[in-house]
Amino acid sequence: FGDAGKSYSFDGGSDIKGPKPNGFTPINTVSCWVKVGKETGNQYVVDFGGNNNWIEIVGGNHVRTGGTSKNLDSKKSLQTNQWYHITKTSTGSKITLFINGESDSSVDSGSFDPGAITIGEFSLSGWGINGSIDDIRIYNRALSEAEVAALYELEKPETTLTIGLVA
Repeated sequence: FGDAGKSYSFDGGSDIKGPKPNGFTPINTVSCWVKVGKETGNQYVVDFGGNNNWIEIVGGNHVRTGGTSKNLDSKKSLQTNQWYHITKTSTGSKITLFINGESDSSVDSGSFDPGAITIGEFSLSGWGINGSIDDIRIYNRALSEAEVAALYELEKPETTLTIGLVA
């Protein structure tokens, strides 16, 4: 991560594991770019120790995230082989899901303690993503709606640069 023009590709059975990020609290923001390669069951993008603390693609075309006992599914459907900027903010009492810088859905939810990070797969099983992930950002605060929109604008590719883009 951090190399312009490059992303990590996952085949549904691989992942990247790391420790709990320093300063990562129940009040946080997780943001990344995702491109789903094919529509299959549950495809985990990033997971922080299970316990309803993750971002996944379900059914190949919807984003799902969770907190304590409530799941949150996106209203927007995703298309395969197209990049999407996905952001999850957690205030400690509410989770909001953003797609391409716009608020998609939210749910009241209790706080949770994030654990070690697994990218590309669910830490408690083998549900991995078949696709690409790039530019993961983790904040120890819930970004505002305006900040999420600004982050999307900062990172989105120019329209003319997407022609012929393969990763």
